[in-house]
Amino acid sequence: MKKPFLFVLLLLFCLNALSACQSRQDSSDNASEKALTEELAKILKEAKKVAGQVSPFNPDVQEKAQKEFEKLFVFEYSVKRFPADIEDHRLEHELNSVGKQRWECFDVERDKDQLVFYCKRRPKTYLRYLPKLM
Repeated sequence: MKKPFLFVLLLLFCLNALSACQSRQDSSDNASEKALTEELAKILKEAKKVAGQVSPFNPDVQEKAQKEFEKLFVFEYSVKRFPADIEDHRLEHELNSVGKQRWECFDVERDKDQLVFYCKRRPKTYLRYLPKLM
């Protein structure tokens, strides 16, 4: 998050320096003008360097975006086992704690003296919220 902030800060400083150059255009002091021009060129060079670091065409960014996209079509599965003689309020409490972890139980079976819950969930990804923003 600091790189975009630094880029914006450098850009604002660059624009400020540019406006200072224009206001001093009427001045006859060539040395001051030359110093400002050199300073502006130096700032622009630094801004380009920072902009290159936050470029969206960075291969690392593309790889991360690919992984986030793949998460849209994947499920994680979990099997939860509870004793068959568990009290109702205790089972509700356990299932609520499973639900808080984003697990959705889709099937239940009795296996001897146990209740077996089959649960699934999608991995966390921020891409799920994009349609809501549009």
